[in-house]
Amino acid sequence: MIPNMKYAQKWSLDPIFPGGSRSQKFAQFLEKISEGIVRLNESLEAPESLKEAILHWQEICEQVSEAGSFVACNVAQDVYDSHAEQLQSVISELSAKLGNCVSHIEEKLKEMPDRDFQALMQELPPIAFPLAYRRERAREKLKLEQETLINEVSVDGYHGWSQLYGTLIGQVLIPVGDRKISWGQAYNLLSKPDRELRKEVFASSNRVWKEQQQLYASTLNHVAGFRLKVYERRGWHFLKEPLDHNRMSRETLDAMWSAIEKNKAPFVDYMGMKAKLLGLNKLHWCDIEAPLQGGQETVIPYDKGADFIISCFAEFSPKMGAYAKKAFEQHWIEAEDRGGKRPGGFCTDIPIQKESRIFMTYSNTKESLFTLAHELGHAYHNEVIFKLPELARHFPMNLAETASTFAEMVVTDETLKRERNPAARLALLDGKLQRSVVFLCNIHARYLFDVAFHEERKQGAVSPERLCELMESAQKKGYCEALAEYHPYFWASKMHFHSSGAPFYNFPYTFGFLFSLGVYLRAREKKDEDGYIALLSDTGRMTAEDLAKKHLGVDLRQEAFWQETLDFLKEDVKEFQTLMNW
Repeated sequence: MIPNMKYAQKWSLDPIFPGGSRSQKFAQFLEKISEGIVRLNESLEAPESLKEAILHWQEICEQVSEAGSFVACNVAQDVYDSHAEQLQSVISELSAKLGNCVSHIEEKLKEMPDRDFQALMQELPPIAFPLAYRRERAREKLKLEQETLINEVSVDGYHGWSQLYGTLIGQVLIPVGDRKISWGQAYNLLSKPDRELRKEVFASSNRVWKEQQQLYASTLNHVAGFRLKVYERRGWHFLKEPLDHNRMSRETLDAMWSAIEKNKAPFVDYMGMKAKLLGLNKLHWCDIEAPLQGGQETVIPYDKGADFIISCFAEFSPKMGAYAKKAFEQHWIEAEDRGGKRPGGFCTDIPIQKESRIFMTYSNTKESLFTLAHELGHAYHNEVIFKLPELARHFPMNLAETASTFAEMVVTDETLKRERNPAARLALLDGKLQRSVVFLCNIHARYLFDVAFHEERKQGAVSPERLCELMESAQKKGYCEALAEYHPYFWASKMHFHSSGAPFYNFPYTFGFLFSLGVYLRAREKKDEDGYIALLSDTGRMTAEDLAKKHLGVDLRQEAFWQETLDFLKEDVKEFQTLMNW
């Protein structure tokens, strides 16, 4: 810890497994998992032991999750930890073997007569929904032998390409001035007030992406190619798996995007107003996150930011506030700004320990503050559901983003509430509107790119040049032609496109943003801490539509709910315009 600092900026992984990636205790834990999978596989051969097999499956799932989180933390904190990189392959192999057992369990569930299945569910009520959901999805998959083969070859033929991208991007160095810095550090500079610096970072990083474009095009094409070949065999459209993963319908997705497309005009106006404040005709890509206040950047030291988050959380929910304080004091957060770390941020659960770990690079800015609050929201979600059986804790990504975005909104609105200075308030509104633009325009552009790319990938590998064309076209549509310059290499720089763990790693963010806003608007009026906890507790136990119906009384397949949240966001644009003319 830096002297005189209240909270450490480096996390502690030793309470999970001491000794880092070469921990002997962790090596023994991996052996235990491997032996457990063998026993599970053997038990599945006994026709009368399905209930016990399911309970054993839950136990091993928790162990694999613990192991995967530990390895992910070690890889993220040090991109040069080659042993941790190797362990990722070990985790992938264990996951594939467990996946084969899961396919076997799903096959048994699928073949059970309805009466027998209902009897089994009465014996396992806490996990009845996830089992029923898996049973229905299993009916749409291939035969057991084929699904088993897919699990086995995915280790090297699918996840391996995604892991390779992670290694490549983690080792990228961006020349800035007379030094070379990691992509995570360079990305943080895009929110600095110095426009020449932002332009330099943008241009320099694009030169790096161009130089290495063939490598990144290879990982992207192979990840999508594997995925599409599996879908072809199953007879699936490429949106089916991401929708199933998020437990939502195509009707809900279409209603959300339709409402957004009808309501982008005010946010386009905001980008025009911001350009004017910055002395530009139109924003360039490197200006989107630029701060206002005449180039005066608000510095928020880590300790100050941590205490502010704790107080904001406690204002809405004493339990949330107490949890955030515990996370800072127990060294669950890796926030140090240093080289050798992977870019981006995440929160991962440590289920056996009943803890979480948060990874990010804190840069003393409002953006870092909100990111930290966002990841703490994820961690609080984990805390709420740790009391449930493992299978009932498997909430989908779109609902995972609910808690994180909710937490970010709590901090954002409290920041605005406390600020009376018009210029400072304008800057805060700018930050809030920046995030709205990300979810409504940037994520929409990512979704449009993914759709277009997957359509073309069906016919064969897509060249780097064509990927750039598809990306720029998607960005122009997503941003309604509001920018003067776009980012054609965004597909290379963004890890989400290369993920094998979550296909279409885009729309769940926008869903979570708007859905959590609907939750927030209702919770804010009532200060309903218990109601919020009840909603989070159900995220792994029902579909998105059923969750919204039960806790909010709304139909997500209709545009009315989405319109309500967008109308609220548009109020920020009105206030921004008023303050701009102050």
